[in-house]
Amino acid sequence: MLKPVAIRHRRWEIATLVALTLGAVFLSARLTPHGRAHDDRMLSAAQRMAEATTVVADHRAAHGPPFSPEDVNRTGLIGTFFGPLTTTVGTLEAKRTTTNPNLAAVASQLLIEAGVRDGDAIAVGASGSFPAVLLAVLCAAHALDLDVGLIIALGASQWGANLVEFTWLEMQGILVSADLLPASYRAAAVSFGGANDVGTDLDRDVLDVLRARVHASGIPLLEEPDLQTNVAERMRIYNHAVNGRPISAFINIGGAWANLGTGAAALQLEPGVSVIETVPCAEERGALFEFAARGVPVVHFLQISGLASAHGLPWDPSPLPAPTKPAMSRSASPVAVRAIAAAYILLSCLWLVSIRWRPRLRRTHGEP
Repeated sequence: MLKPVAIRHRRWEIATLVALTLGAVFLSARLTPHGRAHDDRMLSAAQRMAEATTVVADHRAAHGPPFSPEDVNRTGLIGTFFGPLTTTVGTLEAKRTTTNPNLAAVASQLLIEAGVRDGDAIAVGASGSFPAVLLAVLCAAHALDLDVGLIIALGASQWGANLVEFTWLEMQGILVSADLLPASYRAAAVSFGGANDVGTDLDRDVLDVLRARVHASGIPLLEEPDLQTNVAERMRIYNHAVNGRPISAFINIGGAWANLGTGAAALQLEPGVSVIETVPCAEERGALFEFAARGVPVVHFLQISGLASAHGLPWDPSPLPAPTKPAMSRSASPVAVRAIAAAYILLSCLWLVSIRWRPRLRRTHGEP
């Protein structure tokens, strides 16, 4: 029979375990991106992307440039096989896959999975290769009421925004005028992209046209071929764009040199929320790894086939799916939730083990 002291100890242990359980449940509920409100924001992002795509397509149909024959869904977000701004190869099917409006729902899920909360600030670094992905991310950011610092490199891979007369600058102007994106989501700075981020692989006449367009837009032009200096300037621009607020995540879209850097580490990045174990040295480090070195979560949009497969997005659909509450999205939990769960399980196991071994310990020490 247990002594009164032992009974009091057991009661305290049970009370402590109950308190830990309630605390773990409360924190998990706060941190896990489940629930109606999250689903509604995902749907809102997808609906906004669908509407924005229609506006871009209508503008392109009315004012040009003509739709690419490969833009089978007539989104206006698909470029040509080889336009004046083409810097690298690309996959047509991947580009068409990203025009699915439900990619905006996936983007909002990934932002929350990375730990971004409503009203936070994020930094976005994009090339011109995936204008539909950039649109999806900005629609997701709008649904989550985020502040956005955006730097866009105008160079693009095949079938991206590779037409001089229809870069992201023109697209964002159309969308801001239609009140589908806030004016604060305009690019905070622009670079030429391509080799060394200064377009050395682009025609000089093309660069002159781009320079004039950027100057007319009033957006600062970043022309810096030294990687470390380029990244340092980007960090300054991002900080200024979000008024010095802490940046909750960096979103990379495409394979811009200034974002990925020159090291082989960029080849190891998985699409989605990236787990970065090794950061390259400063001489090889792009903006993505600079943010990672500062402890900022990274969301990586490249390798579209893997991203689509992981989140149930159909490959190269025609016609495009309608915006839906994305049942395909997985309820991925942030790292903090996993840590809480692991700590709770460990403490519970230790408590159960102690219950089993305490009678033996008492007998060993001659206690009744």
